[in-house]
Amino acid sequence: MDDPLPSENPYAPPQSEVSHVLAPEAVTHYEPASRGKRFAHLIVDQFAAMGVLMAVVFTVGIAGAMAGREELVDQLFGESSGLLGNLMGIWVMGAYYLATEGIFGRTLGKLITGRRVVNWRTGQKAGWGALIGRTFARFVPFEAFSFLGAGPGGWHDNWSGTMVVDMKKPLPPAQAGSAGPRFFPGR
Repeated sequence: MDDPLPSENPYAPPQSEVSHVLAPEAVTHYEPASRGKRFAHLIVDQFAAMGVLMAVVFTVGIAGAMAGREELVDQLFGESSGLLGNLMGIWVMGAYYLATEGIFGRTLGKLITGRRVVNWRTGQKAGWGALIGRTFARFVPFEAFSFLGAGPGGWHDNWSGTMVVDMKKPLPPAQAGSAGPRFFPGR
């Protein structure tokens, strides 16, 4: 009767404190990216999207020339392109942002500076719905000027429930709560 009951399961796997060794995707709170870094992302991503657009123009041009439809290239990208050409540019730009942020969680500009798009509530990779909303919000007129207001993000961050964070700077647990939830209508 002197046999004390074990307080722990002897067959349970060993446990250890390794929270400081977790992969970056598992840490949920990071320092928001600065406005200067966000501006750098904009510049780099504009050039990258223009490169993608040039590749599309080249591909369509070659395909149109091979099919004997040179007027198609002029309608899409030439001086007479008008609305159709602008829509094609918006489509390519949107596809660039949606594909890179959806697949990799970052664009080329964010990759260069060590930043990532995350869900502002969880700190985990943003979902496709949020990224679609984020991409469409970029095309709101004067959206780029939304960074001049208070807070580290722009309208495409606030409206989609996402934020861009510095993956190299996790916040200490004491500050993690202070970076937490902001109010987003409808969420």
